[in-house]
Amino acid sequence: NVTDLDGNTIKLSDLKGKRVILDFWATWCPPCKKEIPSFIELRKEIDPNQLVIIGISSEPEGILKSFVKQNEINYPIVSADDLPAPYNKIVSIPTTFFLDRNGIIQEVLNGYHDYESLHENAVMSDYAEPNFQQLLPEPVEEGNDWRIKMRGGLEEEETKPFGPFILKIY
Repeated sequence: NVTDLDGNTIKLSDLKGKRVILDFWATWCPPCKKEIPSFIELRKEIDPNQLVIIGISSEPEGILKSFVKQNEINYPIVSADDLPAPYNKIVSIPTTFFLDRNGIIQEVLNGYHDYESLHENAVMSDYAEPNFQQLLPEPVEEGNDWRIKMRGGLEEEETKPFGPFILKIY
């Protein structure tokens, strides 16, 4: 749990069902400040019920409040420096995490990125667990050996031993 500058408690698990951007930044960091207008624009463009943007800095609240007001930041800002992994492993700023609606980290960007890049990551598809049943068709058995069927780039179909199951590569 973290508390934003307005006193609201933010818990990541409460944001399930929404995309989340966690931007680690500082008021003294030129690339961080250069990205802020892009986050402000994303906040205006994408419904807050679909995307939550949270700026996280380790600076004192007083410095952050003044900066937020001066720059008309329209998304929550948090002053925090005791965070759990992986958020306590940041070695450079800005560092931006993009979480999907299931809370899975989809992408981590380091350094400055333009609006188009931030937007693309903000709206990317949710992570989908691979369905291995779809990937592994019915086995092809030749004698007692399991074999893998290989096509593509070969003039003739070829099979090769592949252990206890079969994977077709076309």
